[in-house]
Amino acid sequence: LGLEHVEPHTARILSLGQAGALSSTTLAFEPGDTLYGRLRPYLNKVCSPDFGGLASAEFMVFKPSPWLAPKYLLYLLNRSEFVAFASSVNEGDRPRVKWSQIADFRVPLAPLAEQRRIVAAIEMHLSRLAAAKALLLRSAQRTEGVRSSVITSLLEGDWPRFRWKEVGRSQNGRAFPSRDYSNEGVRLLRPGNLAASGQVVWTEQNTRRMPASYREQFPSYVVGPNELVMNLTAQSLKDEFLGRVCLTGSQEQCLLNQRLARLTPLDGDVHYFLFAFKARPFRRFVSSLNKGSLIQHMFTSQLAEFEVPLPPLDEQRRIVADIERQLSIIDATTVAVEGALARCSTLRRAILQQAFTGRLVSQDPSDEADSALVDRIATGRTSAPSSSRRRRRTLA
Repeated sequence: LGLEHVEPHTARILSLGQAGALSSTTLAFEPGDTLYGRLRPYLNKVCSPDFGGLASAEFMVFKPSPWLAPKYLLYLLNRSEFVAFASSVNEGDRPRVKWSQIADFRVPLAPLAEQRRIVAAIEMHLSRLAAAKALLLRSAQRTEGVRSSVITSLLEGDWPRFRWKEVGRSQNGRAFPSRDYSNEGVRLLRPGNLAASGQVVWTEQNTRRMPASYREQFPSYVVGPNELVMNLTAQSLKDEFLGRVCLTGSQEQCLLNQRLARLTPLDGDVHYFLFAFKARPFRRFVSSLNKGSLIQHMFTSQLAEFEVPLPPLDEQRRIVADIERQLSIIDATTVAVEGALARCSTLRRAILQQAFTGRLVSQDPSDEADSALVDRIATGRTSAPSSSRRRRRTLA
C-alpha cells in the first residue's frame, strides 16, 4: 500500500500495488491498524485497512489500542484540526512529519462506549454523504452527455456538406522558445489555456508571456478577439482534449503557440463553426486519427478533409441561438451540481467537527467515568512493555 493508493481527505483506499513496486522501506500492517501518511500531511491521507500487508515507509502504522474503539483514531487523524496542525510543523515542497512532532497533539478521548457510538454515527452520516456525492457525480456526467446531444441534434439537417478547406483556412502556431518567457508582455496561447467549456481561460498557473516586442515581430501569429483556436496534440483522447476548439474573448490579444491552430471561416457565423467542431461527428472524426500512438496528434492537413454541414447564414444564426439558450440551462444545472459537490466536502468536515466536540451523539451517564478511564490508561502505560517505534506505534 503506497500513498498513491489512498484518496486524499476521504480515508478511502482506491487501489493496491505490488510490494516489489515500492521504492522505499516497507512496514507491515495488520487488519484494524491505522495508517497515517506523513509525507505532505495537507493531503490528509489516512486509512484503516481490513486486511494485512506491507505499506510504504511514508506511512506511520498505529496498532489498535485498548483505550480506542476501532476507527476512532482514524477519524481523529482525518479531521481538519489535526490536518492543520500536522501541516504547520514543517515547510517546503515535500514536508514530512515525524512522530515526535505530533505526539503531543491533544485529542478528545471519550469513554469507550461513547467512542463506539461516535464511530457508528460518523459512518452512518458519511455513508449517506457518499451516496449523495455519487448521485451528484452521475448527474454531472449525464449533464455533459446532454450538452453534446443538444449541440449535435441541432446541427442535424439536410444541408450541403463542405470540406473545411473549402469553407475555411487553418494556420499552425509557432514554436516560441521558453527561454524567452517574460514576466510582462504579450500572453502566449498554449493548449492548457483551452477549456472544455469552449472558452480560453487564463490563470496565474497557466499563463506564460513573451516580450511585448514579439507582437510586432510576429504579427501573423497574433490572435485577436472572437477567433477559433484548436488543440492539435494530446496524450490521450480523454476529455476530448485533442481537437478541442475554443473561441477567444472579446478583448483577446495573444500569440499562437505551436501545437495549436487558428481556424478562420471564409464565410458564416463563427459561433456556428465553434459548435460544429464540438458536435459528435467531429469527435468521431478526431477519434479515427492516429490510432495506436502514445501521444495523439492531428494535423491541419487532416482537418482540411472534415466535412462541415453548412446551412444558410440565417439558419446558422437561429441554430446558434437555440444551442446557446439550451446550454444556458445546462450551465445553470452544472453550477448547481458543482456547488452541491463543494458542500459535500464542507459537510464531511462538519460531521467530524461535531463528532469530536460531543454534539453528534448523546452522552450516557452509565458510561465509564472520565477519571476511571484516565486511571486505566495511566496503569496500562506503566505496565505496557516497550516496543519498537518503527514496528509498532500506539497512542501516547
